[in-house]
Amino acid sequence: MKHLLTVAILWLGCSVSFAQQSKNMNLLGKLTYSQNLSDIWGYADGGKEYALVGVRNGVSIVDITDPANPNELYFASGASSTWRDLKTWNKHAYITNETGDGLTIIDLSNLPSVSPAPKVIKDTTHFKKAHNLYIDENGFCYVFGSNKGGGGALILDLNNDPEAPTYAGNFGTYYLHDGMVRGDTLWGSAIYGGYFSVIDVSDKANPVELATQQTPGAFAHNAWISDNNRYLFTTDEISNAFIGAFDVSDLSNIKMVDKVQSNPGSNTTVHNTHFINNYIVTSYYHDGTTIHDVSRPNNTIEVGHYDSAPQSGGGYNGAWGAYPWLPSGNIIESNVSEGLFIYGPNYVRGCYLEGSVKDTITKAPIPSADVDIVSSGIVKVTGITGTYATGTADSGTYDVTFSHPAYFSKTVKGVHLVNGVVTNLHVELVPKRYFTFSGQVTELSSGNPIPGADVKIANQDFVFDTVTDASGNFTVNNLVYGTYNIIAGKWGYVNECVNQFCDSTNNNVSLALPDGIYDDFTFDNNWTVSGNATTGIWEIGEPQGTTNGNDEANPDLDVQNDCYNQAYITGNGGGSAGSDDVDNGSTHLRSPVIDGLSINDPFLLYHYWFYNGSGSGTPNDSMIVSVYNGTDTKVLDIITVDSTMSAWVPRGFRLSDAITLTSTMQFIFTVSDSAGGGGHIVEGALDLFRVIDSVDVGTYVPSAVKANLRIFPNPSHGSFNLIYQSNHYTSGDMITLRIADMTGRVIEERSYNTLNIQNDIRLSPGVYMISVLEGERAMAHERLIVTE
Repeated sequence: MKHLLTVAILWLGCSVSFAQQSKNMNLLGKLTYSQNLSDIWGYADGGKEYALVGVRNGVSIVDITDPANPNELYFASGASSTWRDLKTWNKHAYITNETGDGLTIIDLSNLPSVSPAPKVIKDTTHFKKAHNLYIDENGFCYVFGSNKGGGGALILDLNNDPEAPTYAGNFGTYYLHDGMVRGDTLWGSAIYGGYFSVIDVSDKANPVELATQQTPGAFAHNAWISDNNRYLFTTDEISNAFIGAFDVSDLSNIKMVDKVQSNPGSNTTVHNTHFINNYIVTSYYHDGTTIHDVSRPNNTIEVGHYDSAPQSGGGYNGAWGAYPWLPSGNIIESNVSEGLFIYGPNYVRGCYLEGSVKDTITKAPIPSADVDIVSSGIVKVTGITGTYATGTADSGTYDVTFSHPAYFSKTVKGVHLVNGVVTNLHVELVPKRYFTFSGQVTELSSGNPIPGADVKIANQDFVFDTVTDASGNFTVNNLVYGTYNIIAGKWGYVNECVNQFCDSTNNNVSLALPDGIYDDFTFDNNWTVSGNATTGIWEIGEPQGTTNGNDEANPDLDVQNDCYNQAYITGNGGGSAGSDDVDNGSTHLRSPVIDGLSINDPFLLYHYWFYNGSGSGTPNDSMIVSVYNGTDTKVLDIITVDSTMSAWVPRGFRLSDAITLTSTMQFIFTVSDSAGGGGHIVEGALDLFRVIDSVDVGTYVPSAVKANLRIFPNPSHGSFNLIYQSNHYTSGDMITLRIADMTGRVIEERSYNTLNIQNDIRLSPGVYMISVLEGERAMAHERLIVTE
């Protein structure tokens, strides 16, 4: 029985409903479907070519011998599944899915005739469902991610009867998402382990692991070996991931020789790559199909692409699979929502540019220097030995710029690049000048020096960390001329920062720190971490954002009105949203001891991030904020999925309302993955932690980012006026006025596109925090008292 199908045949000259960008790939034809697609495989017999297309509810067999007129010959219905994988052997197709049917086998021997209908067998003898499969040249079928044998590689023998596979062995040490086999070697993708595996399958009854190697994004999705068995190419199914190229000729010393992105910075997700004639053909979800020249594996160059996807950025819609081995040379692609695409590729070799970058004085190699083929959009970085390998698909004459933060840039003009030719270019860069920078950190209240204060001097290129001596002084040698953010801090004081151009004449700074309990996590002030969670443990650092669909799961930025870019985060490994979130328990973050009796009326202020989503059922995880006074523990706040998603939220509590104040108080921030399961993603973060007196609530903003907010009269009887001034403001930017009570609850928020804030708000008696934000950045705060 035919499934519901919509046929839309395209050929060269036809327009499509979304913008398509291409290089060295021509669209020859297209077939659309009423349901989403998954993987694809090609088949040829008797001078005919076919596409075997995974559809949500079955398998579509399409005659593509005339690519301009693809013709679906037969549809084999099956269990509904997002995932369907297909391979062929001995005039039969073999299909797995993640719902049911076991191993589906379709007899292709009578094609193109489908009368009588092809024989379809659903063999559930060995497993019920599986993620993927591969059939080697010797007729052994390797089934990956099945419900049997640990989800590794279940090995079936097809030789005796292609329609009745027999059990041959199993590698069940850990889950394998995918794999391919040549000879006696299985190259497996252990996606959740983050590595590819090399497994000896010469004895099918006793496979033996030979080696493993982490992939660039530690989320190994698929891998394919070169024809000479020396190089392996891998993909990681995460946003902004790389295709990795590895030299596997010595399994005791596997080396990554290159990594490449199709569209750097776009968040696009790579899916599957395959090797053909020293090229790799790769399906990128939102970038379509790409072709890379890997004849020089240390210099992978994109030489072709066709963007079949109307979407952009991260996500899992778009190009699922691309098959390149048809006798005609055509490439077929399955696009999840757009259908079957048939391409005519023009395989060209890259124009290779290779060389070294050295210091002109010392002749030492310069690692991490940018090599920019100007106007091509191609930038590569030199390795530890100062060497580089880059190139382009298009021959021509280019300017090439070499740059490094510690050196003056150099542009070589008129570099001629030719397809298939290696052009060697070695350059030397002149170093920028260095100097010694010093300063002192003192108490704002007394002017006394602060020994043991942390000092950070940072810009986008360099970070220098030091500590003050007994006299509060510090010195940093070999500072490079430039503008730096200079930050000083110590537990018991409020961090202070200045933005300053530094050179041999402007080489000193003084920073005075106010007394106070403050932490924006620029420095490690010895918070303690405990708990039983297996992943997503609290850690300090610059947030590495992750996305779950359209939601931001892990934050990509800290709270923006402090001195530096760090926060405490539950797991900060980046990658996919679920790869480093809190799992299988709780993680606790405990503050240093605070003397609650030293502050007249202490308030706790902080910003939190909490995300809980995805999985099955309603997300049920939590973030709990507690206070401990040496004897008792009281819960201040319970944050759940309904509290907020994908945002930093300010919070405040009057401590005497919750617990008896003592000199040994601590605060605990706990993020938990509920034992109820459901596979939900849970992430938490903490920033801008403060304990201050009620009279100071809302008044402190570090000097480097402080803007001028005046509120009058203050105290008021309900109505008040505002004047806001800012050197950071750009005309037309959004200004937000936010009013919160002293628990942190926002009671009023208004937006303007001008600095002229018109206020007609009347407030009831109480104490309020008035904040002004520029975009998402809180620039100024003032406390307002409203009396009767």
